[in-house]
Amino acid sequence: AKESKQQRLQVQTFPYAHLCESCRLLPTSCRHPNDPNGRLLCPACWEKFDKGQQRTLRSFKKFRDWLQEDSDNDRWAQAAHNLSPPKDIDEIGQQANDYIGLIVCDGNHIGEHLKGLETKSEFEQFSSALQDTTHSGIYRAVARTFEAELQEAASGKPQRLPVEFVLIGGDDMVVIAPANKAVVIAKQFCVEFQKNMRNVKEVSTSAGVAIAHSHYPLHALHRIADDLLKSAKKR
Repeated sequence: AKESKQQRLQVQTFPYAHLCESCRLLPTSCRHPNDPNGRLLCPACWEKFDKGQQRTLRSFKKFRDWLQEDSDNDRWAQAAHNLSPPKDIDEIGQQANDYIGLIVCDGNHIGEHLKGLETKSEFEQFSSALQDTTHSGIYRAVARTFEAELQEAASGKPQRLPVEFVLIGGDDMVVIAPANKAVVIAKQFCVEFQKNMRNVKEVSTSAGVAIAHSHYPLHALHRIADDLLKSAKKR
């Protein structure tokens, strides 16, 4: 019978090529100059790594710009040009025995607040306030948590700040930090957010923090943090 026939698995092999050290599926092309592990990568993984690097640098630049222009703290402004982002997730975890914390935040009852807005001007004001408060809130929380590193940077010593701003938009925020700093950052952000939004509306935010080894799959860690966020919103 057809069901009894053995199925042959087609495996792609390249007898004279070195397989990509990231996906282990395609032949390698070259190393990325910014990859701290110096891996030989296939074109697809090279492009993925390159785009990730560009996004990280853009996100971190916004944080440095805020320190210089909007933090209202002279020492933080002096520190900005001596700060750089971490090389990778492993470097973030080094401050906490190779463990990281993934922070997910989201505003509470935002939809209900939007229903109460009647004019375009009110909507624009509320939307702008959410955007500004989320950015300034997480930047201030991170700066306060890493105060010692910022003081070193202000003194002229280059510092790699072990934090990655994965997403900051509207009332949503995703950040990766060392495990021993993540809860502190999340708590400070929630307090800062509610305090600053009082000028517009009484709006609060909730946070979920998932902690795991730095090699734990980030997509799975994000799912856990998101579940914790949903649980926090029910309280």
